[in-house]
Amino acid sequence: MLGACITIFGAGLGVVLGWLLFRGQVKDLDTALEKSRRRLAEHESTVTDALEAIDTQIGAILGSLGEVAGGVGDIQVGSGREQDSPQQADRRDQLKRSWIAIRDRLDTLASSHPDGRTRAKYGRISRRNYHALIEALDGDGRLAAQANDFLAANELWQHFQRGRAVPTQAQVQQMADLRAVLAPEQVAAE
Repeated sequence: MLGACITIFGAGLGVVLGWLLFRGQVKDLDTALEKSRRRLAEHESTVTDALEAIDTQIGAILGSLGEVAGGVGDIQVGSGREQDSPQQADRRDQLKRSWIAIRDRLDTLASSHPDGRTRAKYGRISRRNYHALIEALDGDGRLAAQANDFLAANELWQHFQRGRAVPTQAQVQQMADLRAVLAPEQVAAE
């Protein structure tokens, strides 16, 4: 008896819900299914567009965060150099300027990827050492044949990043040469 009452109540509820959803516009089950499919497709399209927009924003935020993290690391390098001669300080600054141009080029490549998920992946990579980002970009084919040059620039920067060693003029020139190859638009701007 209880089961029959629940069944009758469920059927009545289904009729009321069907009437509310389709408001008497549905003549048969096939028409109802087709209307449901269209509404689901419209909803899916709306949700997909919204998710793509969110994905793009997250990728941009993570790319910017990576650039900021790299900049903070570069600011920390400047401390404790009061004992450097003017020539040593100049060589450090030249090396740093060249590295920053190369670093900015890497960050631009990472943040300009058309796929938001890939940009987010790049954004999660630590900017303390750019080796992992270079490997990821190269693995995705974003560095063409320049991966080894980017790795060489990163390795050279890592050697002098902490400020303990003073670069020679040859090392400064090596970084400037790498900058001319890897970030030519930066060289032309100066």
